[in-house]
Amino acid sequence: MHTTGKIEPLPDVSPLSPITIHPVENGLILEAGQKRRVFEVGPGRRAEAVRDLLRAVQTALSDHPCIGVVEARIEVRDGQTDQVATTAMLDDMLDTDDAARRLGVSKRTMETMRAKGTGPAYHEIGGSIRYLLGDVEAWRRLHRVTTHGGQDRGDVA
Repeated sequence: MHTTGKIEPLPDVSPLSPITIHPVENGLILEAGQKRRVFEVGPGRRAEAVRDLLRAVQTALSDHPCIGVVEARIEVRDGQTDQVATTAMLDDMLDTDDAARRLGVSKRTMETMRAKGTGPAYHEIGGSIRYLLGDVEAWRRLHRVTTHGGQDRGDVA
């Protein structure tokens, strides 16, 4: 049923607490609600500190009931040292067989989707194809189809 001119109130949930980042002499301070955390940004540690800070922001957002789980792959490059810090771990990398099993399809289907550009994002590393677990899960969620019959279960006579 469609109604016009009427906005339904959101469920009774607490408002999202402000998330504030303050720079200090040797780092960053993250304030999210009642939580306060310091991230040391010293020499050789900048990329990791910023990555950890962004992961903490992701967690703070995910904790709110209106937002739900926020998934992110974070990669930070320090412009001075060229140091890279990322949230992708080798444990998060799947080969084609593992990705196919997670999606419930055959290896051949994964290869076909990859060739057509219709499957999840992948990486070619040293001639091997690898999928990030987060990319496979995001692709799966993106292709979720919900069906709605002509009536709700409660309307059945």
